[in-house]
Amino acid sequence: MEKKIDYIIEKEEEKYYPIIKESIEQSNMYRNNKVDNDRINEELTIIHKVRMSKLIYFLFTISSELKKRNEPYMIHGTLPDLYILYVLGVTKFNPIEIGCCYESCIGTLDNPKSQISIDIVIRKRNKDKLDIIDFISNIEKDYSYVNHHVYPIKSHQTLALPKEIDCKEIFKTQIIDNSIQVVANDEYTYSKLMLINVIESKRLCSVRYFLNKYGEVNIKNALEVYKNIFFDKALQEKEFIDTYSSFKIDNISDMLKLMAFYHSTRKAEDPFSYYFSDRESAFEYFNKILGVSKEQSYYLMEGIRKGKFKSLIIDENTKNKITENILNDLNNIHYLFPRGHNAEHLYYDAINAYQYSKHKEEYIQINEIEYKNGE
Repeated sequence: MEKKIDYIIEKEEEKYYPIIKESIEQSNMYRNNKVDNDRINEELTIIHKVRMSKLIYFLFTISSELKKRNEPYMIHGTLPDLYILYVLGVTKFNPIEIGCCYESCIGTLDNPKSQISIDIVIRKRNKDKLDIIDFISNIEKDYSYVNHHVYPIKSHQTLALPKEIDCKEIFKTQIIDNSIQVVANDEYTYSKLMLINVIESKRLCSVRYFLNKYGEVNIKNALEVYKNIFFDKALQEKEFIDTYSSFKIDNISDMLKLMAFYHSTRKAEDPFSYYFSDRESAFEYFNKILGVSKEQSYYLMEGIRKGKFKSLIIDENTKNKITENILNDLNNIHYLFPRGHNAEHLYYDAINAYQYSKHKEEYIQINEIEYKNGE
């Protein structure tokens, strides 16, 4: 079974890698010569090695269809760190400009990532409107799909499964905590298959409403409004307005850093005494400042982001380079989000702030309505 799975995945890579390259070359950014070719080639080389091309293709196809339907969506996790997704128009901000490192997405060659997490407005199933799961299931006719539904439906997990593999061989259905779940019989096969998490997002309901009524919003204008509305009010609640007032927000990177501090579970009189605001900051510290290898920096970042710094194995030479202040911060971290993930949240937080400022009464009315499955 293992050899069969590997053979099929290798065939998939041969099929989808050229499609991804061609799609990049046909993008507006590429045609207008406004891309970083070195970064594209670096990412494509590693993506090809870890056989992630099918995942990138599916994400590109899904996002393209959602945009055609004026359906807002938000990509979760480390995927927004990939520059090629920005070039393809899948993600919102240039990851190079905000300092994302694609290593945090792809990981090491021995531990590739193969998962899509996407927030959408989930709709009821009816004759007039397609459910997103139905759409995903019809993207590629060569594949069958095992759907995992948790009741009441808040999210879906969909496994892309080549038809050459018999579902009954590797999956079984069982009831856990009153929900129907599909479970893999062996973890090797499960880890090799592409997993798509489709998550219901209430925060996107109002975005979808205003997008379809008034059209798209200029993100620069939205960010300016967001800066004035959210930070002025929310940061006062967090009781570090004095520090904030002396901190200039000149670009998106500054806003992301401030967001990370605001949502941090760590407590300190001065939030900017925190050195680590997201996963990238941990990776950059060890790799670029302390000179630790990319593989080891990735290992340390993975432990730090989960709040497990104390249990990590670190050589004495590296340990001795860590200052007391930074060591204290590392020991107090409970969780760190990826910078690209934070950027996707920032985008829609800004859009919501803009809609609130321009259509306050309507915005309040819309958000008071109970959206059931996006309706």
